[in-house]
Amino acid sequence: MTACAAADRERVSPLDRAPSTVLYIEDNILNIRVVEGMLKRRKDIHLICAPDAERGLELAGAYMPE
Repeated sequence: MTACAAADRERVSPLDRAPSTVLYIEDNILNIRVVEGMLKRRKDIHLICAPDAERGLELAGAYMPE
């Protein structure tokens, strides 16, 4: 077996992993809706939105986004 074949076997599907957490700090509700719409089908991403920097820092400390 080649190194590439071994690496392919070790790959994990995004659906098999725990979701990645993304923190989106945005005060414009329309922009939030656009990003939510883009990511709602992505089961491998957990989106957290904050309306301002202060709340964003609180959420960053609580959820430790990637």
